[in-house]
Amino acid sequence: MENINEKPHITPAKFGRMTLSSLVDLLLFIGLAVGIYFALGKPVFLDQGPYQTALTGRYEYIRDSALVEEQGSQAFAYYVYKDTTETTPEDYAYKKYINIIWNYMTVVVPTHGDYSSNLSVRSSREGNPTIPAYGQEVSALDQAYGRYIYENYFGYKDEGSSFVPSIADDFTSKPVAGKDEAKYHAALANEFYLQSNNAIKGYYVDAVAHLTAQPTLLGHAGTLNYYSYLSMLPSYVAPAIIVFFLVPLCVPGCRSVGKLLFGTMVLDVEGYPAPKAHLIFRQAIITTIPLMLAIPIGGIGMPLALLLAAAGFVTRTVSKTGQALHDRLTHTLIVEKAKTIPYESKEQRDQLMNAPMGEEAEETVINAEDATLAQYEKEQSILDLSTINARREEARKMTSFDEFEKENDAKVAQISKEEPKEEDENEELSDEDKEVLKDLVALEGLSEEEAKELLEQEKKLKEEGDPNDDDFVDGAGDK
Repeated sequence: MENINEKPHITPAKFGRMTLSSLVDLLLFIGLAVGIYFALGKPVFLDQGPYQTALTGRYEYIRDSALVEEQGSQAFAYYVYKDTTETTPEDYAYKKYINIIWNYMTVVVPTHGDYSSNLSVRSSREGNPTIPAYGQEVSALDQAYGRYIYENYFGYKDEGSSFVPSIADDFTSKPVAGKDEAKYHAALANEFYLQSNNAIKGYYVDAVAHLTAQPTLLGHAGTLNYYSYLSMLPSYVAPAIIVFFLVPLCVPGCRSVGKLLFGTMVLDVEGYPAPKAHLIFRQAIITTIPLMLAIPIGGIGMPLALLLAAAGFVTRTVSKTGQALHDRLTHTLIVEKAKTIPYESKEQRDQLMNAPMGEEAEETVINAEDATLAQYEKEQSILDLSTINARREEARKMTSFDEFEKENDAKVAQISKEEPKEEDENEELSDEDKEVLKDLVALEGLSEEEAKELLEQEKKLKEEGDPNDDDFVDGAGDK
């Protein structure tokens, strides 16, 4: 492989261009995903059919349990009770929780055929919890929640297939002897609901867990999750395939929308068009990253997508030529299109660089050079009024003819250095004629050709015997 410095026909794209190009593609992906969701996913999968049926069933099921507080449209939250200075014994917070659990366990669960009272629900309380009311130590970690509440808290006993009360009065209202009653009631309320360090625990919390573990509610939740996933699936798949796969492979140079906007393209590492198979493999790797979002297992899609994107970004950052991980795997390189000569292969490049020009190409170059030279001479030979006036102004300011001649000789010397030396056409002139020619050019602002023409006319007239030949040159400036 050639060193990048040995490939002057290409210029690797700058990191900023590549990053902005990727950002444009990402924003386009997000825009298409949102548009497809509201145009297709939500109307087809969420606004009708099984999803709405399951949503209504879930809402009614939770509402009928009376175990949680209803908050707006199909939203629920824990009941949170606190004792206050005005709380009466009948309204202690722990007693409110008791009433809620009592109703759930003794009314809702037994009277609804699709409820199960004997579910195994792990207690949210740690260790071997004790009931402050009478200090009885219990272990409820893996016991059936309903049986535990009946037998250990409410004092009920299991008689066959149903639960019946064994104690009629509310023994939990009797404070422990010698303890502060207010602290006792607060501690008892915390046994039902206690939130600290983002952890929520208590008997009431366990009752809600018992509700959410009901098979009917789990069935509704499964239906809702399934159709929610289906509604998002087109938004994950279609934009990824369009933005990162189809568009680049259909545009020469494997150019995505971002690359089109920022003037970059994809070639192989030598700076020539990459094989189609390499480009397909390259875009398949890139397309896989957003497709990870469609993995329906436990929310692992997003971390995987971020991990792959980060790997590509890091490898591009540390690479001298800006090659990301997928570029290294497919032997490709992102270059600036405007600074790249589109050779089809190394052989074509060598052939074009080493081949001599044909007769037609040489003739074209010669004609172009002749045309340029003719245009230059034409522009230099124009004698307009502004030129004549400029020369007259120089003559007016002249204080010494010798000084003027020195300045003029210096200008001529400077011009002769800049222009290629040509054969002196004035060599055949005598020294006297050369002085006259110089005076005509310097004082009268005439071009050298015009001065020669006047000088020739003077000689001709002299040869023909013109009586006014002595004054011809002197009077030329008055014409």
